[in-house]
Amino acid sequence: MSITIPYQNIKYFNLTEKKDFKLEDGTLFGPITVAYETFGTLNAEKDNAVFIIHALTGDSHVTSAEDNDTVTPGWWDKLVGKGKAIDTDKYFVISSNAFGGCMGTTGRSILKQVNNTGSHFLLLL
Repeated sequence: MSITIPYQNIKYFNLTEKKDFKLEDGTLFGPITVAYETFGTLNAEKDNAVFIIHALTGDSHVTSAEDNDTVTPGWWDKLVGKGKAIDTDKYFVISSNAFGGCMGTTGRSILKQVNNTGSHFLLLL
């Protein structure tokens, strides 16, 4: 189960449909959906991919420069896009929402919708 995020470019990947993702403490967890966005084009050699993920963004919306989103600016609008430091004419950029995040990837908000356990999200360490 995923929640709908209003960005035009967002996609979802089901990492697992089952409760078979084993955490370090042995707990089995699932299903897991990952929210992500892509910008630019993957080249034939498949060697121009850049993966952006970090705790400061909170979601996968790294740039709004290529999706005409004038309402929700991307977290890295000044760095990612055509002609910028991470040039989407040169690189294929993948940006995902972190596991346990609140914006489309399985996390507290998803668990709260599914089984009312959102305040008891699993310890991921």
